[in-house]
Amino acid sequence: MTRTTTHALFGLLALSLFAALVTPAEARTRSRSTERQHGSTHRESSTTNNRGQTTTRTADRTWDRNTRTGTVATQTTLPDGRTAGREGTVQRQPDGSTSSQGTYHRFNGQTGTYHATSQKTETGRVSHAERTSADGRTATVDSTRIRTEDGFNRTTTKTAANGHSVTKEVDVSKTDTGTTRTVTRTHSGVN
Repeated sequence: MTRTTTHALFGLLALSLFAALVTPAEARTRSRSTERQHGSTHRESSTTNNRGQTTTRTADRTWDRNTRTGTVATQTTLPDGRTAGREGTVQRQPDGSTSSQGTYHRFNGQTGTYHATSQKTETGRVSHAERTSADGRTATVDSTRIRTEDGFNRTTTKTAANGHSVTKEVDVSKTDTGTTRTVTRTHSGVN
């Protein structure tokens, strides 16, 4: 599994599973470390704000090339001790499609499950992710990326459990003088 595919797939699960403390960049102190062994990676990071409050993050990933399967476990711990994270598995098929599934927990104590798939197409990639809370409410993210002659077009629709959706269209084209990026957002459903 390529690192880009893994990051793209997990990026689709970013339906506000985690929240970051917002402080001015110049007021933050950050540290990061990464340990790699054959088939596994462990990452740790911490951010301390100007009030001395520290948020820590850990991420453990494994990958078996023979079975094309892996695991992921992440956790973010806020200064007050609350945590959010997820644990799951990842599998890549011979045709290049990828799927992941597992459980998550949020800072407010809510728990649930997630499932995501990503499939290459002749012109790009199609991905789908969904998160289902313990009480059965489901939120989804659908994304389509299409290569064009001068760049690409990506359409992503995030639909909340209440039916409200936001569609973001990104069109990137390259010219002799540079790159043009156009972003359009459309809201629909419950306000």
